[in-house]
Amino acid sequence: MNYFKQLIRFPGLTIHPKALTGNSSIDDYLKDLDRRLLGSRTIRLSKVMDIKSHIVDRIDRLIETGETENESAVKAVREMDHPKTLAKEFNRAQFEIFVKTAIYFGVFMTAFDFFFFDGNAVGGKNGFSLNDILFHIVFMGSWMGLFMVYYFPLYQTEILI
Repeated sequence: MNYFKQLIRFPGLTIHPKALTGNSSIDDYLKDLDRRLLGSRTIRLSKVMDIKSHIVDRIDRLIETGETENESAVKAVREMDHPKTLAKEFNRAQFEIFVKTAIYFGVFMTAFDFFFFDGNAVGGKNGFSLNDILFHIVFMGSWMGLFMVYYFPLYQTEILI
């Protein structure tokens, strides 16, 4: 399972420097969150930056009440959900998008092949079967879905929150 997680974290196995704040408690929290997220570095960065903005907003509100910046940072991080919980929610939402994308691409690619190429990739006139169609839908859809959802952040700048 670890190998699979590393595979769908490519490229960039570490947090993007843009996401760091310079405050050790915030940075440790964001690094832990990033380590648990799946997807390309760009997708993970958008999620981590969103969480970072929530933490910074909370720090600003705490500073307005009279707390110091360090106390506010520690308190804001403690008030956030555990990184494991947040990552689990983000990854679940991303997996749901992956499944939907895989189904759409699989059905589209199978229909495209059948209508425009006479079904040659899935058996054509000589051996077209339901098993061939289902395999083609799953195979094409899962590969296209994997790359569209985990590597290229086309439409998912905000998945959750």
